[in-house]
Amino acid sequence: MSKWERDPVSGFVALGSNGEYVSLGESEAAQFVSVVSKCAHKQGRPLIAGAGCESTTTTIRRCQVLSEAGADALLVITPHYYSHFLSEERFRAHFVAVADKSPKPVIIYNVPFYSHVNLSLECIVTLSQHPNIIAIKDNSLDMPRMAEIVQLTRENNFSVLVGSGNYFLPALKAGAVGCIAAVANVLSDQLSNLQTCYERGEMAEANEMHQKLQLPNQLLTRKYGVAGVKYAMALRGFKPGSVRSPLTDIEPKSEAAREIESCLGDLLL
Repeated sequence: MSKWERDPVSGFVALGSNGEYVSLGESEAAQFVSVVSKCAHKQGRPLIAGAGCESTTTTIRRCQVLSEAGADALLVITPHYYSHFLSEERFRAHFVAVADKSPKPVIIYNVPFYSHVNLSLECIVTLSQHPNIIAIKDNSLDMPRMAEIVQLTRENNFSVLVGSGNYFLPALKAGAVGCIAAVANVLSDQLSNLQTCYERGEMAEANEMHQKLQLPNQLLTRKYGVAGVKYAMALRGFKPGSVRSPLTDIEPKSEAAREIESCLGDLLL
């Protein structure tokens, strides 16, 4: 994590989708958060930890365990295995029950790409009124809807974060305040600089950075996923380790490796 110390990021996320949280048990997740939180707090930065599980009871327990391990906020994905049998009211009840008992603030993780569930605007606005639900990481990638979420939750001390690097600039224009993205593992400084340029009104520079992020984000998140992110991190000098089975690593000199290396190019310098 020391490699990120010089990058102007606001904080860290552990056990997100690209952190393979679904492959870790409770004790391993807690151990990981304990180590990462110490590094994050040493840098004066908060740590968000992925705590979402399929059952409400298990999610509450995971929130409690990871809070004790050092997490400052919990990222809770929509339960989805039984989604065909769950109404919007049941999704709302799940998040309310979790937020009621979570020792630390909850961030809704709305990610249809993985969960195949897209929380309704009405559900999100209702949940934003809960005092222990402070934000949403929204991966629906619907910018007009995101602008509505921002507008309708403005009075609730609720933040909207986009979940994809290639939509960061449109999301900022829609009123989002930040981004939690897989590509930030590799290009965190570029994402931070994009936001700085946008906030300064330097739109030509922001648009240029936005365009440069498109292909890397597409390759690392949509085409190659976790394995692609880890391979790209290794190119930057990290030691990300191997993915967990049944996922497989990208082999050096493979077609995928060459494509990622060619795409990132000067962005890693």
